[in-house]
Amino acid sequence: MEKLAGDMLEMILGSPQGRLTERVTKYLVTQILVALRYLHLRSIVHCDLKPENVLLAIPPNTDVNNMGLPEVSQSVAQQFPQIKLCDFGFARIIGDKSFRRSLVGTPAYLAPEVLKNRGYNRGIDMWSVGVILYDYICWCDLRRLEATLSNESRFLTASADDARWERYREKWNSEIDAEPRNRVSDQTSYKLPTWKELAWRTDINF
Repeated sequence: MEKLAGDMLEMILGSPQGRLTERVTKYLVTQILVALRYLHLRSIVHCDLKPENVLLAIPPNTDVNNMGLPEVSQSVAQQFPQIKLCDFGFARIIGDKSFRRSLVGTPAYLAPEVLKNRGYNRGIDMWSVGVILYDYICWCDLRRLEATLSNESRFLTASADDARWERYREKWNSEIDAEPRNRVSDQTSYKLPTWKELAWRTDINF
């Protein structure tokens, strides 16, 4: 059994001002996208992505996320941990009888099509990633925000006065799209021009 350092929500709440730094955010979200790509290629949809379901591992004296990084100190590893998705209780197999019909997930992170009982696909995980990203950048708990459904859109209200938010707007808008067919996929999300410019591979210098 592996001993883990906690989850992403605990990391957020324990950070200065209750938010993660831009570098840590990019690092963690990129790992989430890689994990989702692994699941989606195997026809698995998580259906309940949220900070509490993103566990953090700090391997001793090893690369931080098995993606080619050199050995780092524990202090650095604590800032840039390896993520592990957990709680697959709501997960669905694409093509299964219960897929697209059952209400799954946590309300604050649910895509509009799930709440409207319109059926769903892999795109609901990408919506959740967008909400998580918004949560990080705005340093707010989305479950305390007002989330309402209009005819075609879901509107989230929050104070996003941080100038950094503008740099992420393209990525966020591509994930938080009320129309599933227009929502970016896990494979293309971190290839967006803005995200490539902010890529953790070139930004994090140990």
